[in-house]
Amino acid sequence: MTYNPFREQYNSTSNTQPTLTSTPIPSLFKPFKVSNTSINLKNHIAVSSMCSFAADNNHEIANLHHSRYKSFASQKPSIIMFEGTFINSNSIIDDKELGIWNDEQAFKIKEIVDEIHSFGCICFIQLFHGGRMAKGLNIVAPSSIPYDSNSIVPKELNLKEIAKIRFEYLEAAKRSINICGFDGIEIACCNGNLLHQFQSKITNHREDEYGKKTIESRIKLLCEIIDDLNNEFNSTNDNSIKVPISVKFSINDNIKRASGIHPIEEDIMKMLKILVYDKKISILNITSGKISPNSKLRYTLNRNSNIPAHIIFSSFLKKEFSNTNCLIGCSGALNMNIPKLNDYIEKNKLDIAFIGEGFLEDPNLIESMAIKLNYLLPP
Repeated sequence: MTYNPFREQYNSTSNTQPTLTSTPIPSLFKPFKVSNTSINLKNHIAVSSMCSFAADNNHEIANLHHSRYKSFASQKPSIIMFEGTFINSNSIIDDKELGIWNDEQAFKIKEIVDEIHSFGCICFIQLFHGGRMAKGLNIVAPSSIPYDSNSIVPKELNLKEIAKIRFEYLEAAKRSINICGFDGIEIACCNGNLLHQFQSKITNHREDEYGKKTIESRIKLLCEIIDDLNNEFNSTNDNSIKVPISVKFSINDNIKRASGIHPIEEDIMKMLKILVYDKKISILNITSGKISPNSKLRYTLNRNSNIPAHIIFSSFLKKEFSNTNCLIGCSGALNMNIPKLNDYIEKNKLDIAFIGEGFLEDPNLIESMAIKLNYLLPP
């Protein structure tokens, strides 16, 4: 464990009592609740979904998954977002990625979830379909538009095939909850994946009910998947939520900065309102980019390089959805300045800080963050 002078001071036999014991809990470390659920979160720090690239030939977990998630869980973050897990064999982007299209894969993942739960941590799974980013010969997408000049031209999905993918999302979700024992589900509509391809006009040139003509049609499949999950898990008379749903949503293709006085384009804002007001998702986890080779790095979005790129969006959304139960999360260099991150939480600019590489670089990241806030973590 990383040397912690504050903990040493606390454990000292000296008669001098450390002042840190009376220090108020920083906002970053205050517990809170996912509304209408039984889920209580320890703090505002979450592990972002990160692919381990370690799956075996059956797309099942390997030893690296056990050690990695044990390291994450031992730090007791608020949520561990399990890595993007693929709903069918044609949706895989890399041979070393995990699948959940059969029960055998799910029972293997259950071993990891049980270990995470043994540390008292909450764990969501992220469900994923690569669309035109997938590898192999049976690549599908909303439209027959390749990622770049070196990519295979994907087959445009017909309505029957879209219905099959919708069913596969539901089956994957049922395995995730009923076999693996996850606490919640995140649907990924980001990073250039299939649902993001439907959402973006860059990749969706369809003219039908899932096409580019309306805002509703571009997220029709995403909304249908959410409806299926709610009907399966959350059909209660008292509006309680058994299985909270998070959506990781790309709010900007990073081709250009948003125009006008608002940081989020009007069509994207309307989509988010549908997800929050109509579909009543529990968490909106925002990200950006990767839909196209022309997508710029997210760090170029914000004119002030001292502010993490997505904070401008999360703070706007916190105000927009202040009258809802939806939690707002984002990622992107949030652990570079911990006092500022604490300030973002305190000033209601963000609910959940999703951190990825920081957890890989520092096996005691949460304790390190506490030290920078002069806060003594409870034993």
